[in-house]
Amino acid sequence: MTPRGVLTLGLLAGIAAHAAHATLGFGGPALDRFFEDWLLNALILATSAACLLRGLCVRAERLAWLVLGAAMLSWSGGFVYWTIFLVRDPAPPYPSPADALWLAYYPAAYVALVLIIRSRIREFHKSLWLDGLIGGLAVASVGAALVFGAVLSSTGGNATQIAVNLAYPLGDMLLVAFVVSMFALTGWRPGRAGLLLGIGFALNAVGDSLWVYAYATGTYSHGSLTETIWPAATGLIALAAWEPTRRAAAVPLSGPRVLLVPVVSGVVTLGVLISMRGAPLNDVALVLASATLLAVLGRLVLTLREHLRLVEASRGEANTDALTGLGNRRKLMSDLEARLPHASPAHAIVLALFDLDGFKTYNDTFGHPAGDALLARLGKNLADAVGSDGSAYRVGGDEFCALIDASATRPETVIAAAKAALHERGEGFEIDCSAGTVNLPLEAPDTAHALQLADQRMYVNKSGGRSSARRQVRDVLVRALEERGHGAPDPLRDAGALSTRLARRLALSSEEIDEIARAAELRDIGMVSIPDTVLRKPAALNEEEWALIRQHPIVGETILLGAPALGPIAGLVRATHERFDGQGYPDGKRGEQIPLGARIISVCDAFVAMVSARTYREARSKEEALAELRRCAGTQFDPALVGSFGELLAAEVAADPAAVLAGGSERGPVAVASEPNGSADAIMRVLAVARQQLDMDVAVLAECAGDQEVLRWVDANEGFELGTGTSVALADGYCRRLLDDRLPNIVRDARADESVRDLAITRRIGIGAWVGVPVKLPDGRLYGALYCVSSAARPSLSDRDVRFMRELGHIVSAELDACESKARTESTSIRALVAALGARDRNTQSHSNVVVELAGRLAAALGLGQDEQNEVRQVAVLHDIGKVGVPDNILHKPGPLDEAEWAIMREHPAKGAQILSSTETLAHLAPAVLAEHERWDGVGYPNGLAGERIPLTARIVFVCDAYDAMTSDRSYRCAMEAEAAIRELRRNVGTQFDPAVVAALLSLLGDVAAEPPLVRTAALSRT
Repeated sequence: MTPRGVLTLGLLAGIAAHAAHATLGFGGPALDRFFEDWLLNALILATSAACLLRGLCVRAERLAWLVLGAAMLSWSGGFVYWTIFLVRDPAPPYPSPADALWLAYYPAAYVALVLIIRSRIREFHKSLWLDGLIGGLAVASVGAALVFGAVLSSTGGNATQIAVNLAYPLGDMLLVAFVVSMFALTGWRPGRAGLLLGIGFALNAVGDSLWVYAYATGTYSHGSLTETIWPAATGLIALAAWEPTRRAAAVPLSGPRVLLVPVVSGVVTLGVLISMRGAPLNDVALVLASATLLAVLGRLVLTLREHLRLVEASRGEANTDALTGLGNRRKLMSDLEARLPHASPAHAIVLALFDLDGFKTYNDTFGHPAGDALLARLGKNLADAVGSDGSAYRVGGDEFCALIDASATRPETVIAAAKAALHERGEGFEIDCSAGTVNLPLEAPDTAHALQLADQRMYVNKSGGRSSARRQVRDVLVRALEERGHGAPDPLRDAGALSTRLARRLALSSEEIDEIARAAELRDIGMVSIPDTVLRKPAALNEEEWALIRQHPIVGETILLGAPALGPIAGLVRATHERFDGQGYPDGKRGEQIPLGARIISVCDAFVAMVSARTYREARSKEEALAELRRCAGTQFDPALVGSFGELLAAEVAADPAAVLAGGSERGPVAVASEPNGSADAIMRVLAVARQQLDMDVAVLAECAGDQEVLRWVDANEGFELGTGTSVALADGYCRRLLDDRLPNIVRDARADESVRDLAITRRIGIGAWVGVPVKLPDGRLYGALYCVSSAARPSLSDRDVRFMRELGHIVSAELDACESKARTESTSIRALVAALGARDRNTQSHSNVVVELAGRLAAALGLGQDEQNEVRQVAVLHDIGKVGVPDNILHKPGPLDEAEWAIMREHPAKGAQILSSTETLAHLAPAVLAEHERWDGVGYPNGLAGERIPLTARIVFVCDAYDAMTSDRSYRCAMEAEAAIRELRRNVGTQFDPAVVAALLSLLGDVAAEPPLVRTAALSRT
């Protein structure tokens, strides 16, 4: 048996024996002294020892139990003293040392209870404290009414005797109040230890009260059952000491129990007052009862306040999006319904609805936590962009909204800033948004129509906006694949269109449908690596040829992974040739291990293949193809998808028989022209607007580049000498001071402002007034500052002008990001094309790499700017991309080409230009790629351009291409020595090559003996 069990059993036995003697005379009169004195003292001393031992042996709550053990020891000491010295005295002194020991018990017990409560209660709510106070006051008022009056009426003697007589009931009432408070603070869930402790203290108070009442009324009898209550009470406290220590659970401040204590206490107190109406209450009972009722009233007031606060908080939560902290759809509807009746043409409201583009792909790629973090960032960006000009909301998963006060600001400026705020990009992803706006009340009479119209306009913009990076890369790869297929693009688009329609029938999301459509179009991009002899074999393939074919999904995945924008569909492309029964390739996946998108493409691809003619068989009818799909359902194809495809086919045939293979409109001829620099033009327009609206002399967008402030864009009045490209040391400029918060956004009079008047730039440029804001890119990187300068002071500049500049700063940020995005898309498209070309012909790819290095150095030697050097390198990378359309037997012919083969080979510049023209981000490279094989004398191909009509970029790449070709091994000849190649370049100067470009190349190669004719060209044309 455990020590705790021994203690419990011993206490129960002793208490039972004492009670039996008091009630039944157990043991007879001969044992009266044993039971009434020594057993009682032994039981109380044993419980005191148990409490002290608990404090000494257990670290948790050590101080509390040592204090309580000391209190119990003091109390039991009073009994021992009474037993030894006073119990048989016919006239014992009063008060005696025993009274001092008994009364010392109370303050020590209070301290111990407070320590225990502090240790075990997690949180002290005001309402719980008040409940404890109310319960304690109510119990005390009952005790005062029942006991205190009798004690008070019977008390006599000197002042000390009266005080001692009253101290006992007061101490007991306060002790009970502490117990009730402890129970209330735990939400009336004190646990086993708290329950034993509370009952023990309460029993002790009851025993004392009965003893005091009996003593006061002259009915006390030594050895009565009343005395058994004391060891029972202390025994419960001793058992509580050895219960495991546990913190109380969090107390829910809701439900009926919230009002239980104040209501019950109030009723009990009223009962006390009513029951005593025939006899006057003693003052203590009256004060306690009154205090109880006042505390109940205070508790009800507190409850009402908490309820109102919870209602307000619930209302706020109901109207707030938990993730972003913006208003939600409920809040938007409420605000619209409140503001729309007061809107008028003079006080219009603009409703702007935004839907994120690319968010699902981001969420799938980086995970839902990253997606949530992105939404939270974008929500904060939107709130900052809208600012005090309106309200921002998140109304759905990736949908945001703004209400803009059109009478207080320019709505189009705020909308542009909001769109910029909802843009973010990084390696392999770009988040943008499509917007739909409605002017209220001019364009919609009510909330429902306004939201419907905004939604319609948003999706029109989503469908008709500029192509994303991934769409442009897809277009260029599809065009390359079509060139490889020698002008037979229809099946490509048919499979893509069918896959799109089937995915839409399956109610997939717009992002999933878009991914499936792109994967369907690029499912066979790996075929660029398959030799023509296999690809166009008129008979069935043998096992070795099939092994080559089975590698093309892996090659396709490799090509797509080379273009980060297409990374999300690489896995789909790899899995498009898997079978439902696991017998497919390349990984042998089965069933739902195969991505749903790949299973959809597999069904649609097979259908298109069967209804299309092949070199080795005729096309099947649609009915035969559908029957074959059904026959192979469960083995080759997903049976559920075959069923859905059959339903789709039946529905479309019923509606329009021609719709089944509608692959979309044919591609029209693409003009080979450079794209205008839209973002740079937009930035210059923003600067012009800023300068004109603020009536300043110059507007500047400056970049913090190292330790310099570079004026990248400048729009100035005539006569103001400040040009683009000017740079000043950051330490000497306004920009750095603004970014370091050492300069306000407005300097109204620079010549009088101590913070800037002594700066060299103030005198150098002649700055009279200045207003500026920092510019950060959407990903948080600092770019520089947007500011306006005037030669004269401008006292009228205000915070409204700063807000206007901040709105323009958001627009500028978006345009700068668009410039970077365009560059990234170019890079991604080029990487994808290079990967496709490498899969087709690694010799051509390595040749291009050498030409890139040489052409870049040559462009720099000719004094071209950084942007022009980059363009030369890009053209050098892609100058042979059209060779993806050249047949293998020509591309890899081991000997010289005949005239017919040369005619096919000469088509590759045009094919390359067409591929590049298929995407707006690379279209500006198409003219140089088209002209890369033109000759200085005009007898080159494909268009016979001559002299400076040939773009300079093409002339540079052509010379480097020729030099590398001569110094590299070919299948039909060995490489020339460098000296022989240089002699060949010299021999063809003025006929095949631009003399100035050759001279620069020879100088670069270290040929210091360049002949005079090679260096006598006055100027280089950059046509």
